[in-house]
Amino acid sequence: MQTKEGEVWRAAYVSFPDGSQIVLTGPEHTHLPDDELRSEAHAEAVRMGLITSMGDWPFVTEAQFWAYLTIGIVTKR
Repeated sequence: MQTKEGEVWRAAYVSFPDGSQIVLTGPEHTHLPDDELRSEAHAEAVRMGLITSMGDWPFVTEAQFWAYLTIGIVTKR
C-alpha cells in the first residue's frame, strides 16, 4: 500500500539487538500466511549469505536468525 510516508507492507525481517533491521520479504509476499512468510524470509537470508555457522556480525547463526526474525509492518520511503 502506498501512503504519503512511502510504501507500507506486512513483511518478515531480522531485528538485531542493536536496533538495526534487514527486511527479507517484499510487498509481493504480504498475502502469505505467517509460516510461509517465515520460510520465504529464511530462503532469502540463505540466498544473501546472512546465515553462517559462526554468527559474526553482520551475519547470524541459524538459532540467532529464528530468534531475531519478526513479522510486522514496514515502510520503504
